[in-house]
Formats: sequence, C-alpha cells, structure tokens
Amino acid sequence: MSLLTTEQKRVLATALDTPLETMLSLASDPDQLIRMNVAGNQNCPDEIVMTLIRDHSWIVRSAIVSSPKFPPELLTELSKDSSHIVRRQVLSHALCPSDVLLICAKDEYPQVRKQIAKHPSCPTSLMEQLLHDDKTVRTGLGENPNCPDDLLHKLSLDPDWEVRHAIAGRIDCPPSILSLLVSDDIREVREAVAGNKQCPEGVLTALINDLAKEVRWALACNSACTIDILNKLNSDYDHKVRECVTTNPNLPLLPLLKMATRDSSTDVRISGQRVLRSKGPSVWTGFVKDGFSLSTPMGKTTRSTTLGDALLRVGLSDVYQIIQGVALELSIQQADTTPNMDLSPLSTRPSKMRF
Repeated sequence: MSLLTTEQKRVLATALDTPLETMLSLASDPDQLIRMNVAGNQNCPDEIVMTLIRDHSWIVRSAIVSSPKFPPELLTELSKDSSHIVRRQVLSHALCPSDVLLICAKDEYPQVRKQIAKHPSCPTSLMEQLLHDDKTVRTGLGENPNCPDDLLHKLSLDPDWEVRHAIAGRIDCPPSILSLLVSDDIREVREAVAGNKQCPEGVLTALINDLAKEVRWALACNSACTIDILNKLNSDYDHKVRECVTTNPNLPLLPLLKMATRDSSTDVRISGQRVLRSKGPSVWTGFVKDGFSLSTPMGKTTRSTTLGDALLRVGLSDVYQIIQGVALELSIQQADTTPNMDLSPLSTRPSKMRF
C-alpha cells in the first residue's frame, strides 16, 4: 500500500473487488477522500461501516449515511451529528423515522429543516407547522409528494416566487392551482406551468402568446401540447420556440417536413432534419398510405416544389430513399392483390395532396 499514490488508493477504495484487508487499511488512511470512498463502497464490510460512522471528518460520515450498507437503526444517533450536512443526509434518508423528523424540526439550519419538509414521511401536523417557516423550508414542503392539496393551495399563494415555482413544477399539481399560476407575475413560475406534463389544454393554450420567450420554449417542448397548440407555435417569431416545436413528439409529419426544409432559421431546419432522420419506416408507411408522396407539392399549387425536391435540396437523401422504398413496397403489395394495376412507384405518381 505504501507504494501506491493517493489517487491510486482513492480509486482502489471504490473498487468492488478490493480485498478485506486492503479495505481495512484504506479505512484508516489519513486522506479523508480515501476514507469517503471506502464509506461509499457498496461492498464495505459492516465492521468498517461501524468504524467510519464515528470518523472525525463530516465528509466521511455523510458518505456513510448515503451508503447502501448504512444501518437505518443508527439514523436517530446521527440526527444529532455536529455537522448540519450529515444531519441533512440523515433527514433525507428514505427510512428516516417520523419521530426523528419531529425532533429535528427546530434545527437552526433552514436547509436541514427543508429536508424534513420534503420528506414523504413528514406528518401532516408538522407540514402545517412548517408552512410558516423560512421560504427555503416552504419550498421543500411544496416538493413533498405527500403534501395535502389544501396546503398546496396555500403555498400557491406564497409571497416568494420560489415556493410557487416548486408548486407549479409538481407532476401532480392540481389543475385548479395551475389555472391560478398560469397568470403569475414571475416568468419562472409560468415557465414551470408551461413545462408541466399534466397541465390541462386550456391552461397551456393561455401561454401561447406569453411575452417571455422562455415560457414559450417550455411550452413548445411539453409533450402535453396538442396539435393545435403546436401549429400556432411553429410560426412563433422566436426561432428557439420553433426549434423546440420540431422536437415535440406530438408534431405531425407535415409541419415537421415543412419546418425541416423551409424554415428561415438554420437551427430550426437542422433540428427538424435530425428528428426526421430518427423516424422509423413504419412512420413513413403511414405517411404514404395517407396519400402523400415524393411528388406532393410543398405549396398550394401544382407548380410548387415537390416534397422529393425539397428533401434533396436540404441533403435529406436518406429520408427520400426511405419514402421511395416504402412507396415501392406498397405498390408491389397492391399489385399482388389488384389485377392490371399501375406498377409505377407510389412515390413518383402525381399527388393530389397539398402541404
């Protein structure tokens, strides 16, 4: 061991196949980061765990609490640790008893009390008490998955926007609260509403013309957006909004093709082209079956540039070939079942469809 550098010993302390005698030696090394790595090793023997629990370095003790080998029965003891960081680790532990949460509720550090407020096992009575605590604590309360709806409604009216932001970002935020926060004065709060995947269509629609582009960015990326909302956002004056629209899984192929080949922004076109290349053959099969082809005009008249020409112009020859192959395969399948059928590929026949 004496021949190894400190860095080598740090790496060795994390290895799952490090021998017991080596782990014992590393657990008493003067370097606290080596001992920390031993503490975090999932194969750390129980006897070493019990030794490191009382290590003089808070970094090591904190690592022990986070370790899968940490014995939960010692949570109560370490909840009195001199380091507030260790106490935070204890109070964020999934198995932390509710009585420990109650005892530590008056800890002098707001970040410690925040861990109590956001803990799923926090009693409702304690949540009501923490409702009047520091804004850091109230933010944690807003993140608690078991926070009752009546407390969420109170937090949605909190004077500090960080608290309202935490509420707006909850995946289970009640629609009534989202409807309230959609008109919040703070952009970050509305942005959280716009990005909430459980947000009702009516609330999302209200954000289409939001003055803050960041809100519209979040909206355009939200997979809860309907086609109607995306069709309005795909002409947004901010190119970043349109770029986000191209990545939305709900955007139909037609507007995506248009954006990938005709948008005024290079970034939008590149993003759209990247998404088009990620589409599998089954997507294009449905596209061709719906009556579209490489000869479909991209404009409103038959003299407009065709889809095939537009794809080739922007370098999407791979997409062109996929559509061509799908159309040919469908033509062959139809020829096998229909006598005297025109065998020219569907992709090359004049299309009556328009973009």
